[in-house]
Amino acid sequence: MKLLIFLISFLFCIIFSFGQKNIKKYYYWVNKAELEYCKGNHKKSGAFFERAFQEMTPFTRDIYCYFDLYFKHNAGDKDEIIKQAHLLAQRDGLYPNLYKDSKLYDILKIIKDTTQTTVIQSLVDSLQSISDLDQSVRLGKFSYTEEEGRQILLTDSMNLERILSLYNEFGTINENNAPFFYSTISLVLLHNSKESLIKLPFDFLKEEVRKGNLDVRVFMSMYDECKVMREMFSGTESKSLLQYGTDLRHHLIIGETLFIYPPNNIKQINKNRKAIGFSETWDDFKIKLKYTYLEDGFKFVNTQEEIWGSDEETRQAEMETRQKIDNKEVEGEYYSK
Repeated sequence: MKLLIFLISFLFCIIFSFGQKNIKKYYYWVNKAELEYCKGNHKKSGAFFERAFQEMTPFTRDIYCYFDLYFKHNAGDKDEIIKQAHLLAQRDGLYPNLYKDSKLYDILKIIKDTTQTTVIQSLVDSLQSISDLDQSVRLGKFSYTEEEGRQILLTDSMNLERILSLYNEFGTINENNAPFFYSTISLVLLHNSKESLIKLPFDFLKEEVRKGNLDVRVFMSMYDECKVMREMFSGTESKSLLQYGTDLRHHLIIGETLFIYPPNNIKQINKNRKAIGFSETWDDFKIKLKYTYLEDGFKFVNTQEEIWGSDEETRQAEMETRQKIDNKEVEGEYYSK
């Protein structure tokens, strides 16, 4: 009897580990694919994406990158493109007109026209209504009265509860049933970050990452942005919180220059990334960041430009920021197109 229990437990561990390892393998191969893309090794990049797609159902962003490789760089496999086109069509994310000059246009058009989507419209509409409400209390306002501030706080809190209730109602939320669900979640979490007493559901979202429902790259960006926002409004550094090195304290664009400021705890950041199953290191992230800004290709990182008033004022801020790095007043590096 003890032997039977041991064997069942052992088998369960193997199955559980295998499931977890598939998600980690997916990110492992995607990271290698993205790095090879940045090096210009497009065929190798395509092959690594194909390895990743064997491990789990891919995220839309990675399918789009694979499409980019196939249609712009003659890398990848026709059968794989058709297979992934079906998935994009199910997510209502296939746009054949982007590939009108391709020999595959007619096939993509048929897939688009004949594939039934897996999108749950009521879920999409509910998420949109949350975004609309978020914006309606802020629209056109640069400052708020005390009463308006209370209304915004109440709205943000209600929206957070509404998102959690949608998870209870639908069970699973991912790109298959709500293609851009994470945009609404990011927006609501960011706005709730201004209040230090509001608990943000990052433990729950981390589990969604581990299940493969939420892209870890989206999760890290959400987390880091909220951490910065909370520190900004609380006036203290949240040392108890993790960080992944994706926030705008570590990279920004002023004028025609990308500035990169390395975190002072890169080793810990890499450990944090590894702990959620992501093999991309901060140095890997920096390679993709530089490529995104400097090259005319797939955009791997969301970048943001800092505006300092007029063009002349922005140019002056750009030069002064460069000078601080040149003079070793600030640790960092910069790149211009």
